[in-house]
Parts: sequence; structure tokens; C-alpha cells
Amino acid sequence: MNSPTMKWLAGAGLAIGMAGSALAGVVQMQNGNQVSTVEYRGDNYLRMSSEGQQGYMLQRDDKLYMVTDGMVIDAGATMKMFSGMVPDSGPQATAIKSMEKTGRHETVAGIRGRVWMVTYTDHKGREKTDEVVLSGDKRVIELRDAMMGFSKTMLKASGKDASQVDAVFNALREKDKGYLRFGNEMKVVSISDENVSKSRFELPAEPTTMPNMGNIFSGSANAEAGASADGAEASAGGGFSLGKLFGQKAERQQDRVEERTDAEVDQQTDNVVDKALDKAFNKLFGK
Repeated sequence: MNSPTMKWLAGAGLAIGMAGSALAGVVQMQNGNQVSTVEYRGDNYLRMSSEGQQGYMLQRDDKLYMVTDGMVIDAGATMKMFSGMVPDSGPQATAIKSMEKTGRHETVAGIRGRVWMVTYTDHKGREKTDEVVLSGDKRVIELRDAMMGFSKTMLKASGKDASQVDAVFNALREKDKGYLRFGNEMKVVSISDENVSKSRFELPAEPTTMPNMGNIFSGSANAEAGASADGAEASAGGGFSLGKLFGQKAERQQDRVEERTDAEVDQQTDNVVDKALDKAFNKLFGK
């Protein structure tokens, strides 16, 4: 289990909002040809979905879930389960070094913003500069707060340094700005402060925690040990081996769980989170 998603999970965690209860809105963000929708309400409810995908990610009650085909996966527990299985991806210290006005303006999603050149240190310790469109529009600032909080606690829950998000958040907050576009990587397509019904954040089923891989391996090993003993008896007596049967069943179940785990997690994180946030936020926060 060493997929790109597992690496993402190693640097992610539960999500909570940072802004006040007045937050509410719907935002569409474009990354390449992929358009993702972010809905938020108050400081504890956020939902992300990608165009063409049935599943979505849901933040509520300080927890993060992945929902697909009516099944709800406790993403926080999953991240903790796999966090120790993946090596650290590199230096996490990230900071904004400078923000300078260009004197130009640009309208994004119907909102006039100012173009800035932002120099920052990325997650690999490299210094980079990108063009960013910032605005003091109330809706844009609310989006900033909701997404910054989401990113910060993703890092915190997995034991990563969340102060890197503080550096970025504080730099924008000091200027009383939010972002509309980040280089050519991400831009806001539409944004509104419409009220979002609480029903959009309800769980369609009870959360499921993915089976503990350690227990599965242990159970399989014990079953195989029993299979060896039963195998000897079967050879002598000519009967079938009950232990071997259970051992094979445990192995098949293990394979199914791993395949399902990879499929569910990959689909949700790669197609929902990565498309909307990965490129832009990795530049600022790292993986």
C-alpha cells in the first residue's frame, strides 16, 4: 500500500474550520480541465466534490469523511492508520518571503482583484515566485478562512507541522486579502455567499473505519500456522484441511480489503481534493 494517495494521507488529517459562524457559501475552483465545488457552512461544515465524480469529501464535527456509493469512510482514522507506513516526504518548513504589488488588476469570477508577485519557500525548501490575484471581497476572505483551516488541521492530525499554514494565513490576513487565482495552477470560477442547507453535510450512513491492517496480517499468520498443522493431519488422514481453508479465506479477505481501501481512498482524495487543491496548496503548504 504505497500509492500516491497513501503519501498524501501521511501528510493529511482531520479538518476543522477557522472562521466564525457567519461563513457560508458555494465556490467552484478550476484546476486544468477539472472543476471542483466547495460548499461550507459555519466553522464546522465543508463539502468538496469534483465534476464527473460521484463521491465527495465531507468535513463536519471536526472530522473528515470520504463518501462514495452510499458508504462513509472515516478518513481521519484511515490517515492515522497509514501515517506510520509511509516515509516523510521531505522538509515541511514553508513560508512566504515577500508579496509585491504589480500595479495590475484582474477580474476573476466577476470580482476585481489586484495582481501580486508572491515569493515563497516550497515544501522542498526551494524558493519560488508566482503571480497571485488577491481580493478583499468578503466572499473571498471567507473562502480563505475556510480553506486555510481545512489545510491546517489536515497537517496537525497527522503530526505534521501546521505552523506553515499559519505563516501563509497570517500573511494574507495582515493584508486583509483572500486569493482568486494562484499562478496558472488554480483559479476561482464562481463564488457566492448563498446559504447552504445543513442537509448537504449529513452523513448518508454510519462511518466505517477501515480494518486494521496489523490485525489482518496477524490473523492471516495465525490461520496459516493452523493450516500447517491441519495440513499434516490431512496428509496422514486423507481429509481436507479446515485450517488451510480458513488461511486461504483470510488471505483473500486481506487482498479484498487492501484493494477496496486503495480504490476508495484513491478515488476520493485524487479526484476530489487533489484536483482542486493539490497544486496550489502544495506550493504553499507542501505534502
